[in-house]
Amino acid sequence: MSLDIDGRLEKKKLELYEKHGLDGSMSDEEVANKIRSLSSNEVRHQLLNDFKVQIRVPTINGKNYRNKNCKEMIDSFLEHRNEGFPRLRWQIMSPAERKADQKAAKKALNAKNNAKNNSKRAKKRAREKASIVDNHPTFNTPAFAVPGKDFNVLRHEDDVVLRAVTGVNGNISPYWHTYMLRVEFRMRGRMKVRFKSLCSCMS
Repeated sequence: MSLDIDGRLEKKKLELYEKHGLDGSMSDEEVANKIRSLSSNEVRHQLLNDFKVQIRVPTINGKNYRNKNCKEMIDSFLEHRNEGFPRLRWQIMSPAERKADQKAAKKALNAKNNAKNNSKRAKKRAREKASIVDNHPTFNTPAFAVPGKDFNVLRHEDDVVLRAVTGVNGNISPYWHTYMLRVEFRMRGRMKVRFKSLCSCMS
């Protein structure tokens, strides 16, 4: 269907180019000079009407419309030409083709919006992942190093010491008892020092 529409559009454009003394291979500057050399604005209006290019624009107050001047007509024609004359394409389409074209345009717009949203979500996930990797506590991280949060040993499998202490995949490390004894000795030593300090204060 699309090829059929494009073929009819090219045929229509060739007819109109020939009618107004233009050529599809002409540059923008050559087309502008050709339109500028036309005898009157009425002839220019006929050219724009044939190619379905609007010739009227709102006034400053927005309540009325006025005809475009020569420069505005040239700019509008070149803009439509570079876009493939979308209004002319729409005019030669059948109702069924217009419906299919609208559906395809909506699908393309949705795909573009989805891609944009997916990109935003991916960037957000990357930031969250980076934040977790940078801030997750390890065996040597004090609890106060994570403001406003309890001390959670997250991602412990990434820490060498914690891998040895807790094991991986539910398997207890063979050095688990050794590490626990070291922890117990350290805790007993600290409690002994604090107890002596407390007794000296009370005496």
